Amino acid sequence: MSATTIDEARMDALTKAAFSAVQAPDDLCGRVLGRIREEERGRDRRAARAHGGSVVERPARRMRVGVRVAAALTASALTVTAAYAAVSSGFLQSAFGDKGQPDVAARTVPNDGSPYTLPSMTWEGTDEATAERLVGAYVTESGGTVTTAGVTLTVGGVVVDENGLGVATYTLRGPQAVLDSYGDAGYGELYAQPDTPVRDVMVSGPTERADEHGVPAIYDERSVVDRTRSTDGTLCAVSYFASDDPSQAGEEMSWWLPQTGDNGAFAGESVSVTPERVLPATTFETDEGASNGVDAVAARVSPIGVTIDVAAGTAGADAGEEASPAAEVCGVSLGLSDGSTYVVEGGDVMNRTLDLQRRDGSVAILFNRLVDPAAVTSVSVTVRTFEPTARDVDVQDASALDVDVRAVETTHTLAAASD
Repeated sequence: MSATTIDEARMDALTKAAFSAVQAPDDLCGRVLGRIREEERGRDRRAARAHGGSVVERPARRMRVGVRVAAALTASALTVTAAYAAVSSGFLQSAFGDKGQPDVAARTVPNDGSPYTLPSMTWEGTDEATAERLVGAYVTESGGTVTTAGVTLTVGGVVVDENGLGVATYTLRGPQAVLDSYGDAGYGELYAQPDTPVRDVMVSGPTERADEHGVPAIYDERSVVDRTRSTDGTLCAVSYFASDDPSQAGEEMSWWLPQTGDNGAFAGESVSVTPERVLPATTFETDEGASNGVDAVAARVSPIGVTIDVAAGTAGADAGEEASPAAEVCGVSLGLSDGSTYVVEGGDVMNRTLDLQRRDGSVAILFNRLVDPAAVTSVSVTVRTFEPTARDVDVQDASALDVDVRAVETTHTLAAASD
């Protein structure tokens, strides 16, 4: 093996400095240096043979150093980009793909003479280029871990929108018997059973907003198993979560893995993530006017979900009367520019992963697929109101109060708000 010359040592140092400047992976520099040296010496041997065995002086070292630095920068950029793309691609496919989950048909459950219908759910894959365009720049990679009772939780990528809705990927690693103890609540939803040594993954808001008992705000959360990525000893899942307080969007969040039977769920360690950016949302509203107790409906659509505000309680009320009855959202669908309709929920259809009634009266819904807000032409919201139809206010005995309540459903069509 030939000894490294002083010039080569100097160029090696410059090359390493170039790699260090772009924060390339530690082993990449060594591999590139070996490749360059092999190439240079091979070039020298070929040149020597061409000149009858005599050694030919190499071109100016400055040029060689420049080529090396350029090669280092190019190789590093390609490697770092490839690594980022792999991570981002994995997140996008897991978070917004079908996760290997089968479609579910609607079915009726007898329920001892009081039948009810379990809605259908249809999963869709995702186009990687579209996913990258819509949410790629908003992914915050974590990689943080916490271990409880021999099970390690690792949080992957996280995306949050300005409505306080979020999607994250995570893995649970541990004994297969423990992972097998998790149950399926239906539609791929993961849940810990009584014999599972750890409880369900929990997501909370900023620790600085904790109450007097040190308990932070708990987010509503549903986890769906990613069947395409789970292996022996590793359970991969996607966490869909929503804050009850939309003002917390973009603030620090924590993932917890409490031990079963542990009442101090927030006394241990957690994985904290603060989103670097939040997804914007597009506002849709209606100017139809009041109808059936509903004054107005507005929706804010992001690529991962929608929040809906229903103003109800004053329409149709005469002077001195109490506000008219409360309202609930019972159907949501999106009209798309290609002429199709995405039925989010309604009737016997449920193509969403989470539905939360917030304290402020708004409804937060997380989609089970990725949506391009620019392709949404309209939002249809079906609202159910409850109206008393008969009432005897003179009856002294409250138990004899005769009140009939009538449910009325109205569908409101919302268009994108003008700037």
